[in-house]
Amino acid sequence: MLKVNVNLCVGCALCAQVCPQGAISLIGGKAEVDTSKCDSCYWCLEACPRGAISELIIVSPEELRVTVSTLKRQTDDIIKRINRLATKV
Repeated sequence: MLKVNVNLCVGCALCAQVCPQGAISLIGGKAEVDTSKCDSCYWCLEACPRGAISELIIVSPEELRVTVSTLKRQTDDIIKRINRLATKV
């Protein structure tokens, strides 16, 4: 799902012009994405000169916990390998 950071959006409408689905309109001088029309082609991301549009990825707390735990284990393993190599030198 794409989201507009209204603090960065200057209302230039370049994103709306390039959107093949017509999913972006200016409301109150700021871009707004109609998520029911958006097919996530990301053309608007490329067109926005201010980087005001980004992808919002919704992750459950459990998915986040699993990912962080996995990354921690991998990091610990890498540190152990580095330490073993350092002691051999």
